[in-house]
Amino acid sequence: MADEGERKAWKPDLSKVRKIGDPPPERSPEEVKLMEALAKEHSDLRDARLGVLDSWNLVEGALAELLRTVVGTHDPIVASILYFSPHSFRTRLDTISKLIEHLVVSGVKDPDLKKNWDRVAEKLRKKKNIRNLAAHGNIITYADPSGKNTPLIAPVMMQMDAYLNAYRSGKLPGASLTEARQFIQTAERLRIEVDAYHQRLKTVLGIR
Repeated sequence: MADEGERKAWKPDLSKVRKIGDPPPERSPEEVKLMEALAKEHSDLRDARLGVLDSWNLVEGALAELLRTVVGTHDPIVASILYFSPHSFRTRLDTISKLIEHLVVSGVKDPDLKKNWDRVAEKLRKKKNIRNLAAHGNIITYADPSGKNTPLIAPVMMQMDAYLNAYRSGKLPGASLTEARQFIQTAERLRIEVDAYHQRLKTVLGIR
C-alpha cells in the first residue's frame, strides 16, 4: 500500500476525451458572446494593420514629393530613388532637413522656412513606431493579467527584447486595435502637415 504522502500518477478521465466526429462542447451564451467579440476584434485589427501601412505609405509619398521640390528635379523616380535609398526613416528625414537648411543658407528669403520644417520633422520623429510592427509583426491573442483575451500586433519572435521589456513593465507586447487606429489618425495629420509645408515651400520658390 502506498504511503499516505505519496503522490499518485495522474490519469486522464477518458470519458471526457473528445473523439473525432464528436460534436463540439456546448458553450454558455456568455462564452459565445465573448468569442464573437474576440473574433470581431481580431478581424478589425487585421483591417487596422493594413490601414497603418497604407496611411504611413502616404506620409512617405508626401515626403518623397517634398524632396523632389527641394532638390529641384522634375523626375519623380529620381526623387523616390534619393528618398528611399537610406534604409532608416530617421536618415531620410535628416536628409530633407539638411537640404532645406541648404536652401535657406544659399539664399531662399524666408526666415520661417527652416523653423517650420523643424517643427514638422520633430513630430514625425516622435511618432509611435507601429508601422514596423504592422509590416513585420504578427497578430497574436494574449491573455492580460485579468484573464481578458486581447489581440495585438506583436513584434517578430526574434525581437526578444521587445517581449522582455513589455513583461517587465507589466504590459503586453505589441500594439492594440485602439493604438493602431490612433496611429492611422496621427499619420493622416502628419501627411496634411507635410503637404501644407510643401505647398508653402513651392510658393516661396515660385513653383506652381
